[in-house]
Amino acid sequence: KQWYQRRVAITAGEIPYQVAFAPASLQEPPLEEVLLQNTLWPEVHKLYGHGYEVYQCAASPDGKTLASSCKASQVQFAAVILWEVGSWSKLGELQHHSLTVTRIKFSPDSTCLLTVSRDRDWAVWDVSSRTLLSSSPSKAHSRIIWDCAWFADSSSFATVSRDKKLKIWDKVNSEMSWQETCSRTFQGSVTALDVSAAGLILLGSESGDISVVARQGDEIEVLCELPRQQCATLTINTIQWRPGVRELVFAACSEDNSLLIVSVCDELSVSLSDEVPREP
Repeated sequence: KQWYQRRVAITAGEIPYQVAFAPASLQEPPLEEVLLQNTLWPEVHKLYGHGYEVYQCAASPDGKTLASSCKASQVQFAAVILWEVGSWSKLGELQHHSLTVTRIKFSPDSTCLLTVSRDRDWAVWDVSSRTLLSSSPSKAHSRIIWDCAWFADSSSFATVSRDKKLKIWDKVNSEMSWQETCSRTFQGSVTALDVSAAGLILLGSESGDISVVARQGDEIEVLCELPRQQCATLTINTIQWRPGVRELVFAACSEDNSLLIVSVCDELSVSLSDEVPREP
């Protein structure tokens, strides 16, 4: 049974070029080119602090804090900077990694910040005190860590790497430390992931493949894979479940300049929804 529905496939060559302003009655959200051509988005603030071009940026779910990182080959440039939303003042710098921080993720309850890096380490920070809570005791992966994501309970998270592995890390009782509890090796480098509120793990690979997996005790089970002809042709850079809806929908962005929006059938998560409530 087909478990997905490919809704939209957009490539740069399919977007018509507009040469003049054309009033229109929009029946759906406009594309970026339409906004650039027909609207003016003035710059409100410019934030300075990084030594090189910004590589990652993330906002906390409560909307109070912004975190950013830049490309770095030295410790002094690999710091993550926290900014206060509204005043846009610099709250502090989080220094731990020695190379570029490749992904920044706030926990769903906005209390913790997870960072992963090219140095193959992860770190968990307390947002309010801006202190390091825990870091991987040794190299968490044998190659670059490309992405990370929190589970809905804010006590577990997952990481993926060029070493082809997905690893899940659980909080140790009430201690502020996390340990690896399960992992799975895939055929190719895993470059992107996201976790739904129901615990479905979405994976994107260097080859453009997309799959949905789930944790079953101490094992990670592959639930389904998007047919190759429906996948991207190059690396998946970012992949994310749509938040706040019952329907399982995800978006994936690739280096081949495509944006995929895919709807997953409800039957896929029936067995996983008995203990974990679905998104409101």
